Amino acid sequence: MDKLKRYKILIITFLILNFNLSFSQITTTNVYSENKKEISVSETKLYDSTLNFLGTDVKKYIGQVFYLKGLNQNLRDGGYREFYLNTFNDAFSNSENIYKHSSEGNFSNYSDLSEKHFKVLDVINRPDPYNIGQYKDEFFIKLEELSSKEICYFKYTSKYKWDFPFIVVGYFEKCKVKFIGKDYVTRGKNWVDEGKMLDKKTGLPIKNFDNGDKWRCTDVTVENEYYELSLKLVNNKGEQIFISVDEVNNPLWILPYNLSELYKKKYGLENWKYIIRGSVKIGMSKEMCIASWGKPKDINKTVLKKVVSEQWVYDNNYLYFENGILRAIQK
Repeated sequence: MDKLKRYKILIITFLILNFNLSFSQITTTNVYSENKKEISVSETKLYDSTLNFLGTDVKKYIGQVFYLKGLNQNLRDGGYREFYLNTFNDAFSNSENIYKHSSEGNFSNYSDLSEKHFKVLDVINRPDPYNIGQYKDEFFIKLEELSSKEICYFKYTSKYKWDFPFIVVGYFEKCKVKFIGKDYVTRGKNWVDEGKMLDKKTGLPIKNFDNGDKWRCTDVTVENEYYELSLKLVNNKGEQIFISVDEVNNPLWILPYNLSELYKKKYGLENWKYIIRGSVKIGMSKEMCIASWGKPKDINKTVLKKVVSEQWVYDNNYLYFENGILRAIQK
């Protein structure tokens, strides 16, 4: 083999290795099967943030890669909103300015954009021709669709997290490191009615969902029912459920296993069972009630001689304490 041919082989090998190392993967998982769709995308650098939606810090997205989430089946006819070919104010009502315009209305065609990857090239303040600050919360994110190299603009509003349809690839990678391998206990009452929680592997009801079982996070993925970035949790019976990353830090839905064990040791087995079910009972302390129901919306306090009475206000529920002990429950 001559030197020139060996040199070409070395160059090709080097490029292949670096191409593979630069790729991160987001997975979309069918919630009723083990089928998984692998999606690869090259990143320019690691996204150093624990947040997916950055609010007014939108310029920190520059250089990052976005994955556009799919939509629930019922929403697909409406397609995607706020994708444009240019940023002129007078062009928003013009259907020709909509990126991948659908013939059905003033939105982008679902099948043309769903689960695509975009690199953020720039962030631009929305033009304010009258300079009165009416668009101070709105920006245009300049995007390059990675497969086609087409350029488009997404109109971003810093006040509305739920209108942001993307997952930042670097945020996804951070979630994998943070959650995979961690153990949790589900708060059964706050998910669904008894018997209606389904095993996403088989579609069968999960019995005794609120009995304090330990669930392990085995994957972080985009489930393909509501297309939310979610933890896949598996218990010792092999049953599977998904919980949105946005709900993992909500203690009314799920508890880290270590915290659950601390409650069991601190409050006793009987009180722990009430807390896991999201219930309260007469004789509980204020601390136990907070562990079960969370903090109240309001507290009305009365002091009479040596008795301190408190009314805790929840949605359509009231708890009454005397000297820190629950004495009455009004529903």
